[in-house]
Amino acid sequence: TKTANRVIADVYAVRSDYYTANTAKVHNLARSLMEAEAALSQLVAERSSQAREYQKTLSSAGEILLDSPEAIADTEGLYADCEFVRFDGNRKFFTDPNYPRRIEKVSGEINQGLTQFGLIRGGHQLLKANINYKQLKAGMGTTAVAPKSRFKQDEVSKLLTKKQQQNTLEEGELFSFDVFFQPNQKAFAADLYAQDFARVVDLASAYGGAIISVEGHSDPMGYLRAKKKKQPSVVLGRIKQSARNLSLGRAQSVRDAIIDYADGQGIPMDTAQFATVGHGISQPNTGLCGTDPCAPKTADEWRSNMRVKFRIIQVEAETEVFQPL
Repeated sequence: TKTANRVIADVYAVRSDYYTANTAKVHNLARSLMEAEAALSQLVAERSSQAREYQKTLSSAGEILLDSPEAIADTEGLYADCEFVRFDGNRKFFTDPNYPRRIEKVSGEINQGLTQFGLIRGGHQLLKANINYKQLKAGMGTTAVAPKSRFKQDEVSKLLTKKQQQNTLEEGELFSFDVFFQPNQKAFAADLYAQDFARVVDLASAYGGAIISVEGHSDPMGYLRAKKKKQPSVVLGRIKQSARNLSLGRAQSVRDAIIDYADGQGIPMDTAQFATVGHGISQPNTGLCGTDPCAPKTADEWRSNMRVKFRIIQVEAETEVFQPL
């Protein structure tokens, strides 16, 4: 649940006949829940200065949820495991056709799962309450959750480095694809990867606790030619560093393109969720021959080294990189 923290959406449901007969009551309930959520979030944020009220609230919650007013630590854990979306999140979930975790998408996933398990024979679309969100918002105060990174970027980079050293990057991989470049270029045709970008946004929206690895690579031909000509080590070192710089620029270009794509869809992404790395010529697609890269034998092999590897990786057990809200 740390990685797939947006797979499940908690919603309130009523029978349609009850909603028709008691529309005002349902709207008032929705408003009260949102106001209470905002008040609770503020109390948690100010718990150091509101210690008595904070303890009283959690003690009451512990008694209601866990049958014990002493279960304060457990109640804090329950709170930390939730992501509160406030008014704006509710509005997007029920009304925004571009929101990746909208009710139609989640309902479709539920129907698919229940059908596969043989629990239902066909899909059932949930009806949505006809709520006037503009009217509901009036006088409510703060209605959005302030953006807050849930990742420790330094720890994300350390974890990625450790996985590279252990050759375990593919473990827990949810999705990956390659972006290819022209020689000596950091730019690429982003429109060719729109389908992959859409998949990234979709997965990142559901797996808010996953890390995103963007690894740039360069072709080793320049280095191999210089070494064959017996160029001094200082020259070879400069060529390697130049290749690392180029590969890092490529990785950053892909990361920025995906973030821009998501912004264009009205879906902000957490930049701290990304780890960009420039491998240079150390991990060519054509492999290693001893301690040096293998020389490409064809034009296709040569071009295959000019790439960025993009991965979305589950890190459920790696708690040090991710901090719940």
